[in-house]
Amino acid sequence: MGAHVSGGPAFIIANLIELTKVDDRLRGLPPELRAATLETLDDIRGAAAVWDRSRKGNQAPEVVGIQDVAVTVDALESFLTTAQAADVLGVSERRVRQLADVGTLAGRKLGRQWQLDPESVQARRLAADISEGSEN
Repeated sequence: MGAHVSGGPAFIIANLIELTKVDDRLRGLPPELRAATLETLDDIRGAAAVWDRSRKGNQAPEVVGIQDVAVTVDALESFLTTAQAADVLGVSERRVRQLADVGTLAGRKLGRQWQLDPESVQARRLAADISEGSEN
């Protein structure tokens, strides 16, 4: 079963892909899975570019309404603390801060506290699960 993504959702997903540096995180995947995933990412980026061009050309987007974009953007406003991310990843808070400092986990630092992107944390967890599964 496949998933079709176009319009505004593709645009938002493409931006999340760039934000979380997903391409870099795929290096540990088995070659066939990595190739299929990169092909899907390219398709999403292509659909996002089509939607963005139509939006800039003042043409109505085909699939998504402004309400869909607003809901998705609102969902991005929630962040995880280092403690929450550590629980999800099964690592220490110190390790989470290290991953955030080098950009492996997307987020923003406010003072001394990190606010981490939940999608980035989940992507890291998924990559770790896949890597563990390929070793068995």
